[in-house]
Amino acid sequence: MKYIQITLLALCCFSCMEQKTEHFDHLITNVNIVDVISEKIVSNQNVGIRNGFIISIYSDTKNVSDSTVIVDGKGQYLIPGLWDMHVHAAWNIDPTNILYLRYGVTGVRDMWGVTTDIYSKYSDDIPIVVETQPAIFRSYDMLDGANSTNTPDSKIVLTAEQAKTTVAEQIEKKVDFIKVYSMLTREVYFAIADECRKNNIPFAGHIPNAITVWEAIEAGQTSSEHLYQIMEACLNNPDSLPELQDPDFERWGDKRNKIVFDNYDKSKEDSLFKAIAKSKLAITPTLLINKVYNDFDSTLYRKEMYPFALKHIIELWDAKRKDIIDTKLSKKMFEYKLSLMGPMQKAGVLLLAGTDALELEMWPGISLHDEMALFVKGGLTNGEALKTATINPAIYMGNSDKNGSVEVGKLANLVLLKKNPLEDIRNTTSIISVFSKGTYYTNKALIDLEELVKSAVANSFNDN
Repeated sequence: MKYIQITLLALCCFSCMEQKTEHFDHLITNVNIVDVISEKIVSNQNVGIRNGFIISIYSDTKNVSDSTVIVDGKGQYLIPGLWDMHVHAAWNIDPTNILYLRYGVTGVRDMWGVTTDIYSKYSDDIPIVVETQPAIFRSYDMLDGANSTNTPDSKIVLTAEQAKTTVAEQIEKKVDFIKVYSMLTREVYFAIADECRKNNIPFAGHIPNAITVWEAIEAGQTSSEHLYQIMEACLNNPDSLPELQDPDFERWGDKRNKIVFDNYDKSKEDSLFKAIAKSKLAITPTLLINKVYNDFDSTLYRKEMYPFALKHIIELWDAKRKDIIDTKLSKKMFEYKLSLMGPMQKAGVLLLAGTDALELEMWPGISLHDEMALFVKGGLTNGEALKTATINPAIYMGNSDKNGSVEVGKLANLVLLKKNPLEDIRNTTSIISVFSKGTYYTNKALIDLEELVKSAVANSFNDN
C-alpha cells in the first residue's frame, strides 16, 4: 500500500509539472547561441522572451501559452544586439538612422549629443525614427579649446573656472559622460577631469594634443578615440618634440606621421598597453574612418548606399573629402596602427568598436560590420572582434548585468544570423531578424524599413 501511495504521488507531481505552461511574448526555438564571453556556440537552445527581457534559456521541451510567438531558430545563430561606440546620431535625426536597426545595431554611444532634445521634436513628425532608434549612451556638447576645428558647434572652454561651470551645465542635461576634444589646454583639461571626478561622472573623447596618454590615464579618462596620442606615447625623448604637444599642431597628416616614425621606439609598446589595460581607459580605434582619411581605396566608397543619404549628408561629405591624405606615409601609418590591435588585445586593453557615423562614408549600421572586420585584420579572432561591439561596450558602460550577451535576465536586444560569426566575422551581416526594445522585426520588416528610408530620401530630393 505504501508503495502504491508513493507511486500515485509521483505520478501526480509529474502530471502537475507536465501541465505547467510558460508564458513568453516570443520563443526562439532550437537556435545556436553565440556565447560572446567564452567565444563558443551553445547549440539547440530555446530562448524565452517576455517584456523585452530574456527570462528563460533551456534545451528541453516545455509547454508555452497559445499567445507565444514562435520564432524558428533552427540552423541559425543568435548574438546580442550590436553597439556602435562612436557615432554622431544628432547630426542626422531623420530616416537614415533607421539603418542602425536594419543592420542589427540596437545601441550607440553618441559622442556629440543633444539627441534627447532633438528626438522629442521629431516624435510627431516622423515617429518611426523614434520607435526604431537605438538605445543611446550620450554626451551633450563637445568641450574644446581655442581654434576648435568644430566652431561654432563646440562648447569652447578657456579657463579652469569655465571648466567647472561647463561640467555642471552638462550634468544638468542628464548626460552619461562628458566629451573632451583636441584643442583643450592642459589647465582646462585637468580642471574638467577634476570636476568629473568630484561629480562621479565619466569623461571621454579625444586625448588633447597637449596631453599624453600617461596623463590621461592618471586623470581618469575612460575612453580614447581614433588612437590619438597612442603612438606618440612610444617615442624616444618626446619632451624634445614640443610641436606634438602644441594644441594647434595637426592631429593627423604627414608632418606628424614623419615625426612619429622618425622617433618611434617599438619596445615601449608592451608597457604602454599593459598600463592602459590596468586603467579605466578603453580604446575606440575607429579603424574604418582612419582608413578612409589615410588609406582610401574604391572599396570604401559605398555607392550602393547612396540612395539612403539625404542631401545635407552628401554635401557634408563632399566638403570633407578635401581632408583625405592618402599618401605613402599616411598608408604606412594606418597599416601600423592596424597592426597594434592584436598586441593591445593580448595585453588586455578594452577595445570598443566605433565608426564615427556619420563621418565621411560612415553609414549607420553597416559600417560597424566593416569595423569588426578590420579588427580581425588587425590580429583579433572573430570572437574577440565580436566582443568589441557586444560585451566590451557593456563592460565599459557598467551595465553588463543587462547588456552585451545572451543570458537570462538580460535585455532581449538580439540579432538572428544565418551564419556563424565565430567562423567568419563577416557573417554578422547575414541578418535574418532583430529584437529591439520588446519588438520583433522579421526579415520582411527590416527590408520594409530599408525601403522606407530609401523612399524618404528620394522624396526629400524631389522636394528640393
